[in-house]
Amino acid sequence: MDKLLKAFNKQLSAYHISIKEGVLIDASIVDSPHRPDGTLRITVADDREDTRSDDEKDEEEAYHKFLLQERKGTDSEARWVKKKVYRYGCKKHVLTNREGVLRQVITTPANRSDLKELIPLLREEDLPADTPVYADKGYATEKNRAFLAMHHLRDCIMNRAYRNRHLSQAEHLFNCSINPIRSVIERTFVSIRRWYDRGRCRYRGLAKTHTQNILESIAFNLYRTSGLIISQCIK
Repeated sequence: MDKLLKAFNKQLSAYHISIKEGVLIDASIVDSPHRPDGTLRITVADDREDTRSDDEKDEEEAYHKFLLQERKGTDSEARWVKKKVYRYGCKKHVLTNREGVLRQVITTPANRSDLKELIPLLREEDLPADTPVYADKGYATEKNRAFLAMHHLRDCIMNRAYRNRHLSQAEHLFNCSINPIRSVIERTFVSIRRWYDRGRCRYRGLAKTHTQNILESIAFNLYRTSGLIISQCIK
């Protein structure tokens, strides 16, 4: 399925729909209806970063082994995550161009930290030097910034404030300039949910859910690029 998405996007270069102006990276949770019943008795990872101890992670794995044996029908490969409320499912990490056209998709359990998938997404795309990479402050880690510098990619990750260090005026202005560009990827997520009624996992397991995510991406690209091509012809 990944090869199919890549083959489709390769054809778009003939219509000047490319990544030259930059790429956007973000993630979205896909909820699973095949969630376990009953009271949640484990410590759940936060959406942005998993700060749990090894014992708490082992406790979660033991809990899911119990679910697999005792509660048939539960998606054993999905996971809990805390994003304001507790959610159970998978997470799709995506890379798009500046118009929101989907280029790369990685599917993981929902408790997978967003920041760990920036480098895998960029490695799959093989970007030319000096390509701007836009992402929100959740991806602002030294490892991610070092990867961008090493591969001569332009660092357009939003700056992050810390408890003992507030943003400078220059960093705040930089974030304000990035935000309108980065919001395009949010519209991509919303459009997929609205057009294709897709906000949940229709199947059990990561492999089938990844297939669903890829097919949704191709359908979205088909719908989106027709307008982009027409607009270029008008110009």
